[in-house]
Amino acid sequence: YEKGSMDMSVFGGVQDLYFGGNLNAAPALTGQSMGLIDEIKSVETIINETVEEFNKTCENLSEAKIWVLINYLFHNFKKRINLSIRILKINKYEFFC
Repeated sequence: YEKGSMDMSVFGGVQDLYFGGNLNAAPALTGQSMGLIDEIKSVETIINETVEEFNKTCENLSEAKIWVLINYLFHNFKKRINLSIRILKINKYEFFC
């Protein structure tokens, strides 16, 4: 084998590694996610950032829901006004004929 390559038999315990938590069962592959790490954070910082992001996302969703509701009510109200105007025009026409 070339330097740096592994015999594939070392991956025989990969399920025990990832699903059983046995870190000695097989080599853990870091792959592309390793490139996403640009700093080391404390657990407290990670939890606080996660909670803060969650709350901001909930707030943004609430604002979006309010705008959807306002838009729906506006268009529904507009349809009712247009319908009322048409009814008034019809009644006015019938009244004068």
